[in-house]
Amino acid sequence: MLDVEYNRKSGPMPPTVPVEELCISPPREKSCYKTGDPRANQNPFLLTVHTYLLRHHNFICQELSIINPHWDDEKLYQEARRINIAQAQYITYGHYLPNVLGEIMQKEGIAIQPGAQNTKYDPELDASIADEYTTFAARYGHTLIPGRISEIDPKSEERDEIWLRDYFYTPFGFRYGQFDKIAKGMTVDRKMKHDVFLSDDVRNYLYRRLYLNQTTGLDLAATSIVRGRDHGIPAYTYYLNYLFNITVYTFNDLRKMLPPKSVDLLEELYESVHDIDTYSAGLAEYYVPGGFVGPTFGAILGQQYKRVKFGDRYWFEHGHQAGSFTPEQLLEIKRTTLARILCETTRIRKIQMQPFRPPSAENEQHCPVYPYYFQFLGFQYIKDE
Repeated sequence: MLDVEYNRKSGPMPPTVPVEELCISPPREKSCYKTGDPRANQNPFLLTVHTYLLRHHNFICQELSIINPHWDDEKLYQEARRINIAQAQYITYGHYLPNVLGEIMQKEGIAIQPGAQNTKYDPELDASIADEYTTFAARYGHTLIPGRISEIDPKSEERDEIWLRDYFYTPFGFRYGQFDKIAKGMTVDRKMKHDVFLSDDVRNYLYRRLYLNQTTGLDLAATSIVRGRDHGIPAYTYYLNYLFNITVYTFNDLRKMLPPKSVDLLEELYESVHDIDTYSAGLAEYYVPGGFVGPTFGAILGQQYKRVKFGDRYWFEHGHQAGSFTPEQLLEIKRTTLARILCETTRIRKIQMQPFRPPSAENEQHCPVYPYYFQFLGFQYIKDE
């Protein structure tokens, strides 16, 4: 099992390390949280995800230890890690990405296969991360970040609101029950619209040190533009030609891809149409069918997620690989829901079945009541006879 620190108010949390190693804080705070990614302390959303995945890993370990009491800690850790990763992959590609990419999921062949059908590892496919993905395409999420965060008590349903600008690298409320409130709030709050606008909390107050009485912070949009230039990312018109064989000569040529108001603004800001930063124009594109990103970002994202999936021989759907899941196991993994994981790892007892969508009459709120997957025949395979 993974190490945790526990107290009555917070429950099991990631272990802590001295504050100066991972975050900066007021003198009264002595430590922050250590996870697999040092950015977990950056904001409440990230720390919440890291925490429920850690708890879920340990929950799987407990289930496996009942089935196989003779397994040592290393065996339990590795098996739980494999299953936890498979479930995270399924939720990402099966429940989240279809909302982002729409029809691109089918175009790139990255949609989750039905039933127990296997996919095939491609040893010729490079699974490394493209510079275009990390410098601009994956930054589509910056426009979705809300400035106002709901804290909802899972038991009483009492709601408070906090501002993201006050909680950069300030994870200390998680010791006093903030985790459950943030987790519940994340399932209720709506994301911001994907467009060219970023909330003030990341555009004017990013990483502001409140306890130092700083009145402003960094600008995430400016940071992304500068990042692209530092990496030598070509102009927007280059990608239109490279990805879609569209040749652009004037600003008017952009009106098929971008709303007229966006084209007019870009013409005011840039001397030449070939100077436009891909990040700036990519955020303004019309959505792809069924998704909420534009064609340029969508193409980069789709190609990257295809490489991540088929270039990884440990991908959970692949067959005929070391550690491949059996058909019965695969079916059980595909019964996974984020709602179920949150019910197992938080104090939430009322949650919509599709947490990536807001509660509604069609998306009812309750915790799933079916037995957990280890009680199904599909995962009895783990028991050594």
